[in-house]
Amino acid sequence: MFPDYSMTATLVIPSIVKFNLKGEVDAAKMADIVNQTLHGLVDLVASQHANNRAVVFDDGEEVTVATYQQMQEAAGCMAMMLRNVGCGLGDVVGLYYENSVMLPSCILGILQAGASFLPLDPRAPHDMNEYLITSQSLLWILVPKSLEKNFMLNYGQAHNAQPTDDLSLSHGISFRLVKLSTNQKPHNTFSQSPVFQLAYVMHTSGTTGWPKNVRVPHQCIVPNITDLSDIFSINPDDVIFVASTLTFDPSIVAMFLALSKGASLVLVPDSIKAMPRALLDILVRNQVSILQATPTLISRFGKDQVRQHLLTSTSLVRVLAFGGETCPTVAQINQMRAADNTTEFYNLYGITEVSSWASCQKIDTQCKMEECHESILLGKPLLETTLEVRNENGQTITEGEGQVFIGSKSRVCLLNDETWPIPLSERGVMRSTKDRVRITDRGLMFVGRGKDQVKRNGIRVNLIQVKQRIEALQVVESCKVLQTHQEKLLLFCIPFQVKREPNQSLSTGNEESFRILLKGILPSHCLPDKVYFLEKFPVTLHGKVDKKALMRHAEEMEGLKREVWNPPTKGEMQKEDLAILWKEAAPSSTEPQDNHSFILHSGGDSFQAVRLTDAIESWNGRPIPNLLDTILHQTFKSVLKCIRSCLDTATDDQLRKSKRRKISVPNDIVETTAVQDSEMETCAKLPKSFSQNKCHRPEELDESDVSLQGVATQASNVNDSHDTSQTNCQPFASAVDPPVATDCVVVRRCSQLMATKERTVSYDAFLSELNDKSDGVVARGNQAEDSSVGRSVSLLQRWQYNTGKCVDASPLLVTHSRSAPVIYIGSHSHKFAAVSMATGNALWVAELGDRVESSACLSACGKKVIVGCYDNHLYVLDATLGTVHWKFKTNGPIKSSPVVDTSSSLVYVGSHDHQLYALDIEDQSCRWSLHCGGGSVFSSPIIHYPSSTVYVATLAGLLIAVNKETGAKKWSFNCSKPVFSSPMASLDSVVFGCVDGNFYCISHSGLQLWRFTADAPIFSSPCLPTVAQSPGTLNPTKHPSTVDSCVVFGSHDHHVYCLSLQTGQLCWKHKMPAAVYTSPFIFRSDRLCQIAPHDHCISCDALQTDGNLASPKTEITFEVIIKPSSNLPNLPHNSGKLIPNSPKLPHNSQYHCISNRCNSKIHHSCRGDAFVIVCSTQGSVVILDLGSGEVVTSCQLPGEVFSSPVVFRNCVVIGCRDDFVYCLEIATESQQTRPKD
Repeated sequence: MFPDYSMTATLVIPSIVKFNLKGEVDAAKMADIVNQTLHGLVDLVASQHANNRAVVFDDGEEVTVATYQQMQEAAGCMAMMLRNVGCGLGDVVGLYYENSVMLPSCILGILQAGASFLPLDPRAPHDMNEYLITSQSLLWILVPKSLEKNFMLNYGQAHNAQPTDDLSLSHGISFRLVKLSTNQKPHNTFSQSPVFQLAYVMHTSGTTGWPKNVRVPHQCIVPNITDLSDIFSINPDDVIFVASTLTFDPSIVAMFLALSKGASLVLVPDSIKAMPRALLDILVRNQVSILQATPTLISRFGKDQVRQHLLTSTSLVRVLAFGGETCPTVAQINQMRAADNTTEFYNLYGITEVSSWASCQKIDTQCKMEECHESILLGKPLLETTLEVRNENGQTITEGEGQVFIGSKSRVCLLNDETWPIPLSERGVMRSTKDRVRITDRGLMFVGRGKDQVKRNGIRVNLIQVKQRIEALQVVESCKVLQTHQEKLLLFCIPFQVKREPNQSLSTGNEESFRILLKGILPSHCLPDKVYFLEKFPVTLHGKVDKKALMRHAEEMEGLKREVWNPPTKGEMQKEDLAILWKEAAPSSTEPQDNHSFILHSGGDSFQAVRLTDAIESWNGRPIPNLLDTILHQTFKSVLKCIRSCLDTATDDQLRKSKRRKISVPNDIVETTAVQDSEMETCAKLPKSFSQNKCHRPEELDESDVSLQGVATQASNVNDSHDTSQTNCQPFASAVDPPVATDCVVVRRCSQLMATKERTVSYDAFLSELNDKSDGVVARGNQAEDSSVGRSVSLLQRWQYNTGKCVDASPLLVTHSRSAPVIYIGSHSHKFAAVSMATGNALWVAELGDRVESSACLSACGKKVIVGCYDNHLYVLDATLGTVHWKFKTNGPIKSSPVVDTSSSLVYVGSHDHQLYALDIEDQSCRWSLHCGGGSVFSSPIIHYPSSTVYVATLAGLLIAVNKETGAKKWSFNCSKPVFSSPMASLDSVVFGCVDGNFYCISHSGLQLWRFTADAPIFSSPCLPTVAQSPGTLNPTKHPSTVDSCVVFGSHDHHVYCLSLQTGQLCWKHKMPAAVYTSPFIFRSDRLCQIAPHDHCISCDALQTDGNLASPKTEITFEVIIKPSSNLPNLPHNSGKLIPNSPKLPHNSQYHCISNRCNSKIHHSCRGDAFVIVCSTQGSVVILDLGSGEVVTSCQLPGEVFSSPVVFRNCVVIGCRDDFVYCLEIATESQQTRPKD
């Protein structure tokens, strides 16, 4: 969902440059603007328009008017009264106000006296006004006579308030000046410089704590007035409405936009603003031409009413400027205006800390269709204003996404206790906005406030984008999306033209059909947990949506629901209650039946299962053990049973005591789960040292459960020749037989290597074998090798093998010194096959009891291949013949991939029955089993030989360290959220990812070393540069380079991350076209190092020019990923390259070059020989340079990919959900053109 944050740049656009380019403001005029005051702007025009309407006050029944002459006379009287009591320069006068025709006169009078004002809203909370009075040490308060009693009652005694002078103005309006004796006159930080004379004091909204006081000098606000006057072309004929309260600084802008140009100002009582229809009538009646308002205020009128009365084809509204909230999209604006309406629309952006507006964007209502639903740009900076975008490290950026900062050298406000002068940086004083923007070619695009960027089930969600998508529905008038502290998404919606019977609640409308609409436009992690229908939104005093009031409404509604749902006599969840939560979480709205699965029948996924778990636990008010597992793998009836069994705590405790017992083992205490009574009788006899750990008895082999076929057909149509009636056969005899000896080396996903007991080969020697420059494993006939060096590299399809159904399992590659490698892999078709790496032909196929998602492993002797199955069994098959040697039954599906201990020959595997098993496949017995704390074991175990530990992770969020010999639990680490990622062990640590987006590095003693956070869940298992899974036969030599101390993994945020294994710092990240579920594979390749010299590498140029450095060029060719098409043609047998052309991107000196030449005579450090291959769920296969993260080459498979790739020599083997296993060769340009078999 999100761009790459790692890019850095800057965007600084001082608007003074903009005006100089236009020739509208020269240096002398700019000096006049900077030195001007608010009341000075009014003085310049008041005499010219003495008899014009200055202020119109309309309360819906009566209209009162003050001319410019009357307004100025009243202001003069007010200024004289203040001066007479010694109030002047440096004083801040509190204005306890109510809207009236004389309000502008009060403000002007205070300013003319040389003082500044601080508006105090009588409707504001008492403690808020008390804080403002105290923090500013207010000595004088100006109070309308109508509010004097109210003020004295609330604040008089606490501040020893003493009424002094009073002043009667026109229209029967009088004011009282009150002195607060408890406060002393504050030190004036501006008195020494008239240029920095204070104009007013505002406060921020205080949504993140106590509000900040903002002291605004004239030189900060005057440039706003003059610039917007020019942009909006304000003239004396305009009528400007003040939409916000005086405590919200846009009201100051609106007021002085009118009064500085001789235009008319319209004020209304604040109570009218809460009456949309009455306010709309006043706007139309007074012929308002300039309207500056929050989107919430406009939306309260209703789209139809706005279109029919305010933004008609003959509308007098010249300018409608949105500000204070996220601007509506063009599509939303066009819905609220008549087709031939000529109103100009603007987006104003700013913060109170740099009062008031910082940028302005004129909105093109005739923009391209694809831009209609995009966020509106912030626009160009206003006069004397600087916008700057910074990344998370505080560096200014010009690309990507970051936080916008606003500032200036002259437009500087003081916050809280700041004093003048403030130290200025090169660009002035920059203030943080907490708002995120995206830098585009057209300008800055608003992404959302910090609080609008939330995480939901580990995925980052932009609430602004969710809101925009929902409001694009024709049935929605307006909406607001909020997140609770429990990460619940709440949708508050005003339906469009809802017709209802009297006394009918909107919340009882057709919510189910509305949810179906939402499921059609939102991904599962963005769907709201609750929907509340409202007639109108509650608003704050500033005219914004009152989020606190919405949350209170939600709490009240949920309280009512709990009263209905919770039976008065028993707090047990009923079937109907669960059905409601089930349907809310699942994509399907059909009524769940007892035998329905959340995944299979209701169309749910893992994210929605997490949501359902949270909803059920919230309903019951307590966590429910094993609930997520039950939802994922069992039926509706089982889920309800799980919930009810948890509620009876006493019974549950008794059951636990009767079923479990503590077992003593040397140096450790292990808690295991006893087997069922029916299984006790048939428990296999175990070695004496393990007799205390009772395990499941391995089942006798039932040949009827296993079908084995010998196959002699080509890979492309192997599935058509299967004879499912066969149960035994001779293996296929060909030029390429499966390994019959035991000196094997195994390559598994995540770059895991293992050698069988009889194979003795050094690590470096085996790496050399893996990276053999010959074609080796792919049959090509007798075609001579072309020794010429190619200039490009691609992935070419060499063969494809049809398994019959989706392939989610990862391949196991076994190579032998005297025969070609063999691939072992299973699929959803229940088939498990041995496939020749050379030809793609099946050597044998065994049909198991259910689908296979587990990846296989090879036994320590090299004669058996072991794989888990959905039918709860672990199968042990003869590697040569495919016959079943033994099968072991657990109490749950086995998705975990087994791992073999080459020192003891034990096989470790996890199951969805929450157990980790240690199996002796030769004795056909279970050595020990360990209950893993209540969570299914989805991920694969990993062995750390130096500490004699096997690690396993669970869906309960536990990483458990187990003594691999005894099964004793050493320690556990709890990350609280499910872990699907398989842990990987290095010399000093173990690493794994979690669905909450966190990636952990834990020491072998159980301490967290570091943690890295991605923007979405991590299902991908981490990959370390070659993990040797044999204690004595593959001893890796230490590689101290950064490349060899990194870890690579993928995330559902579409990124592949490379981190330092020592520190957890980000080395690089690469954005894929889709989520990354599979595990990366790190490998070394001489072939990729033999690509021709670069055109843009200084080092290569130096080699080409015999040591004389050539001039570096400004562009470098990258090969990028293209979003896959949904209609891909069938791939030819010998072609896998689907991205023929590479666009040119600007050269970035921090990256390494893409291509390199590396032979026995010429080397340089442009790029190493280490690479990583990664796949996205949409089928993209990408090879990246491990040192830089650059794309080397890529191709597109026709289906989704959940199988992790394996690389051997120059070939990639991977499964795909189009039913095929693919072999792709890494080929240079010269190899692409030669004939294939």
